[in-house]
Amino acid sequence: MATKKELAAVDKLDRMFNESLKDESIRIAFAKEMARQMLFNPNQPSSGNNATFTKYSREQITNWLQNPALNERNLRNASIFMYLASSHYKRLLQYFSGLLMWRYVISPVKFGGTEGDKDKESFKRNFYKACNMLEVMNVPDMMRMVTLVALREGVFFGVRWFDKDSSFVQKINPDICKISFIQDGVFLYTVDMSKIKEEELDKFPPAFKVMHTASQVQGASSWQEVPPDISICLKADSSIVHYSIPPFASIMPKLYKIADAEARGDVADDQENYKMIAGKIPTDKDGNPKMEFTDAEKYYRMMAGNIGSGVGLAITPFDLG
Repeated sequence: MATKKELAAVDKLDRMFNESLKDESIRIAFAKEMARQMLFNPNQPSSGNNATFTKYSREQITNWLQNPALNERNLRNASIFMYLASSHYKRLLQYFSGLLMWRYVISPVKFGGTEGDKDKESFKRNFYKACNMLEVMNVPDMMRMVTLVALREGVFFGVRWFDKDSSFVQKINPDICKISFIQDGVFLYTVDMSKIKEEELDKFPPAFKVMHTASQVQGASSWQEVPPDISICLKADSSIVHYSIPPFASIMPKLYKIADAEARGDVADDQENYKMIAGKIPTDKDGNPKMEFTDAEKYYRMMAGNIGSGVGLAITPFDLG
């Protein structure tokens, strides 16, 4: 039979074990919560992030292309509108974004194969760790989405949420982002924190709260750099570093020409299908109407209320050919 001291020791171990399980469950729950992107909070008023785009003219787009550095936003919005409004443009971007399969190969760096058993075991652990991380990141699907946005908008600004069990990429509004550095061939960018409300920071990774706090310091800039470990920035054309425009922006005027031609064709079809009904007011041999105008108007209104919008109506004492 166990002594009181032994029972106390077992009880202590049980408590420690239960506490460790509790702490582990808290950590797992916290990690999952951090990896979940908040898009809508019913406890907060709407921020009015409803996207609205305008149909621009061919002349506007041509003028913007002549000075792209000052018209990044206009060209980006025109491209997004065309992506939504033109099936031709959408299929074009989806085709090119789907060409790359994003199949990766994991190759060792600075490993000659002559290392000792301890180094080889360390290599195997790190290799499987890298494999697991890339599998969780779901690189092919993630990069196809990133590539589509880069082709549509010229550049993709995003941040990565990651834990050992889940990962996803959150897109950041390009209107508040600017590319600031190139490090080891990778673009880094800054975000204008003055355009993000404090109550909306929960929709972004925890690093954004640090960036927001840093931007509030007296004399500090509102433009804060996104930490490289969570930053994702992909340009459609990396040869141009000072501004970003949709790579297929030059074909948008031609697409507008197609849309205008279709609109003119619709008008012509409507005109060809237009019908007209004429009501004749009876007259005597001298051409004088045999009925009062108020009576003719009454009959006109009765007929007008029973015909469709594609049919015209007239009343006249003349014969119509």
